[in-house]
Amino acid sequence: MAALNANLSALDADLQRPPREKADLGREARPRS
Repeated sequence: MAALNANLSALDADLQRPPREKADLGREARPRS
C-alpha cells in the first residue's frame, strides 16, 4: 500500500508541473510499470 501512496503523491505533484515536464516524467516512469 505504501507504494500506491507514493505513486499517488507523485501523480499529485505531477499535476502541478508544466505540460512538457509532465510528458518527460511520464516517459521516464513508464518502463518501470
